[in-house]
Formats: sequence, structure tokens, C-alpha cells
Amino acid sequence: MNTVGSTLPDRDMQKLEPVKRGVLILSHGRAGRLDTFEMLRDQGYTGEIRILVDDEDEQLPEYVKNFGDAVCVYSKNDVQSRYPHIFCDAFDDIRNAVIFARQAAWDVAASLGWDVFIELDDDYTGVYFKFDGNGKYLTSEKRVKCLDAVFDALYDFYCSTRTLVLAISQSGDWIGGRRAHRVRSPFWRKTMNFFVLSPHRRFDWLGRINEDVCLNVFYNSRGYLLLTVASLQVRQRATQQRSGGMTGEYRKYGTYLKSFFPVLLAPAAVTVAKIGTHERVHHNIRWRNVAVGVVDSECSRVLV
Repeated sequence: MNTVGSTLPDRDMQKLEPVKRGVLILSHGRAGRLDTFEMLRDQGYTGEIRILVDDEDEQLPEYVKNFGDAVCVYSKNDVQSRYPHIFCDAFDDIRNAVIFARQAAWDVAASLGWDVFIELDDDYTGVYFKFDGNGKYLTSEKRVKCLDAVFDALYDFYCSTRTLVLAISQSGDWIGGRRAHRVRSPFWRKTMNFFVLSPHRRFDWLGRINEDVCLNVFYNSRGYLLLTVASLQVRQRATQQRSGGMTGEYRKYGTYLKSFFPVLLAPAAVTVAKIGTHERVHHNIRWRNVAVGVVDSECSRVLV
């Protein structure tokens, strides 16, 4: 049986030719309205879209009714039996975790013949430019009108480098506006929410909850290149404001449980701390202990 870290992708990844690509939306319990689907079409994306839904979702018939052949169904029990090591826990009552869908997405993308794909949650409301064509920070974001061109640019960068995961920024990254320290860098060594991936660069997602943070602390600390493109931003609805997805689990366990999964995977770099005026429990990452700091001039390979 596999254990955590026993199956790692080849770090010296070959360049890819993105012959076929698509967008995969992960969804659960939100068949009545997929914000992401509507956003993609509204902002000029004309390519393939598939909606990944689990076989335990009570709204599965409604998904099929609303989206027809675009719906791809996977088995949670199959994921759990094939990849028991990815959850990093002994819980049996947390079934709505998105890690099931993330791990199943590799096989779905491969079965569709996709060389590269963009993996999204179902609650995104828009994609925006954060900088203009001259690299100047925009105090008012500019809504992207042609996602086809933007996605093609992301695919080209991803495939021409040895990046394991590519992402774009999210709203919370820009707290502080032009004074935010992130304004000074075109790339960041973390990836969240919006993922450019390839079944040819497959890896195991880890951590039943907080799998995106676990992704960053585990694979960055082992020399893989994970990058966020700062010039683009995705917006999504506030966590726990809608039913479906993982809202039920977050309301049940709060942030206490989820904060410990990255600690398990990178105890030298992650601690649990209280933040904010309400002293909310949250993970605290020391990035100097996580991300390898030296890459070559073309951002194509980790040197150290």
C-alpha cells in the first residue's frame, strides 16, 4: 500500500505539447447554479467544460438534467480504496471533502484525452487583470473579456516550463492594495483555488481538508515548482455563504481541524496560531522553510 510521499512525480519534467485541453469544474450539491460555468461562458471561454460530480451527490439527477453529457461521475469509494494514503487521517464521517474529486480528476482528464486542463471550484464569479500591459498595478481590476486567449497563455507557459502546478491569484492576496508586498513580484511560490494541471504531471493530493495548502507545503518543500501568476485574479463567493460544496464540513469543524493537516505534512514549516480580533485558529506557514529559493533565469527548473 502506498504511503504519503512514496509516489512522487518526476521532478525533471519534460515540456508538453497541449494538443487537447479543457476545463473541469468540481461540484457538489449545487446543481441549481454553477457560478463558474456561467462565468466562463460570459467571459468568452468557448472550449470544453466538464462538471465532475460524485456518485453520492443527491442532486446528481439534477446535474444530468441541467448539463447533460458535460457531467462526469466518479466514485468516492473507488478513490478511498485506491488511495487510502492521501487523506492523512482516520476519519470516516468527512465525505464532502474536495480531495476525492481532485484525485479522481486525473483519470477523468486522461479519459477525455486532455493533455492539460484547468481545474476550478464551482463558485467563481469572475477573472480579472491586476496589472495593465505595461506591468502597472491596477487599482480597479479589469474584467477579462476573452478567457480563451488568457487560458491559452497560461497553457503555453505551463507546458513550456517544468512547473508542477500553475495558478492565478485570488482576492485575499491583494489585501492592502498597491502597498501589498505581492505587487513587487510577478510570480509567487504558492498555488490556490485555480489550477493548471496535466495528467502527464500527475501527483497525489494530500490532506482530507485543506488539500490546497497541503499541496504547497509538501511539494514545494521537495523541490517542485508551484507558481501563481500575479497579473491575473479569480474571485469567488465567500466561504460558507452557500450550501453545498464543503460548507457543511467547515461549519461543523470550523478552522481548527483543517489547520492541522499542513502541520502533519510539514511540521518544520507550519504551526497553528490564533489570528484576527476573534482569535480564529488558522495555520501559520514559514515560507522560508517551505519553498526552495533558487530557480534558473527562465523559471523552468528548480536548481536547489
